[in-house]
Order: sequence, then C-alpha cells, then structure tokens
Amino acid sequence: MLRYQRGNREAFEQLVRLHQGRVYNFILLTVRNRTAADELAQDVFVRIVRTATQYRHDERFVKWLFSIVRAVCEEYSERSSNTSLSDDTEGVPPSEGDPVRASVLDVVSELPRDQREVYLLREVANLPFVDIAALTETPEIDVTARMRTALRRVQDALSGHEEFSRALR
Repeated sequence: MLRYQRGNREAFEQLVRLHQGRVYNFILLTVRNRTAADELAQDVFVRIVRTATQYRHDERFVKWLFSIVRAVCEEYSERSSNTSLSDDTEGVPPSEGDPVRASVLDVVSELPRDQREVYLLREVANLPFVDIAALTETPEIDVTARMRTALRRVQDALSGHEEFSRALR
C-alpha cells in the first residue's frame, strides 16, 4: 500500500491479486448473493483507490482493508433492508459432492450476525482477535466468546461426518 501511495500502480494490482479472494469470499458469505458480492468486491477496491491517502502506515493493511469491506457490506445491508432479501443460493461457494463444506456453509450462514462476522473476520480475513475487536468496536473478550460459540456450532455440524468427528476429539 505504501508503494501505491507513492504512485506505483503495479503495487495496487498486486494488492488486488493478494486480497481479492478473501475480500470476495467474506462478502459472499456475508451477503449470500453472488451478483451483489461481485459488485461489492469491486466497490471495495474502488474505495481503496479513492481513500488511499487515508491509509496510515502504522496500521496493518488487512485491518484497514476489512474496515472498508465491512462498511461496504453494512451499506448493502442497509440498502437491502427495505426490500425483500432473497439469498442467491447459487451464489454461495459450490459444495456439491462435498457434504462437509455444505455443512460448514450452512452453519456459518445461520450464525447470528455478530458471530458470523467474527468467524469470517478470523477464518476468511485471518485477522487477529485484537484487530477484530477494534473493527467491531467490541471488547476482545466478547469477540473471543463469539468465536468460541461459532466454532462450537461448526464443530457440531461436522460431528455428523465420521472422519471429521474423530479428528475433532
């Protein structure tokens, strides 16, 4: 990001390549609509360009990036709250033939919003709990409690799959 701020356009392309998968997956699992996720992921990177000068060098880039991702998702949610939200089930990552992945995706999509957000920030964005606490403006102890509860639910979903059930013990 520092190189991009100094005018290196190739640095921005590298940022996109490095982070677009995590950004897209986070958005898709949050909004559960492939069309919206495509548009919102693009919007995230447009916002990075527009707000590049606001990035502070003392902040981890991924934390700053996911603050933008969360804002984009929140705005989408607010816009969509006035209309009927229909999940675009074809938009969720494919799980045909993979019952374990299907179980995890089902559980994650059914988590309460605060637990799902913490789970995705940790497991998809790979953020440490201290950054998640700062982003969500939630005490770190509450963040870890939400994560424990989310993991318990995912673990329960996987317990029906014998090979994973043994691995979880």
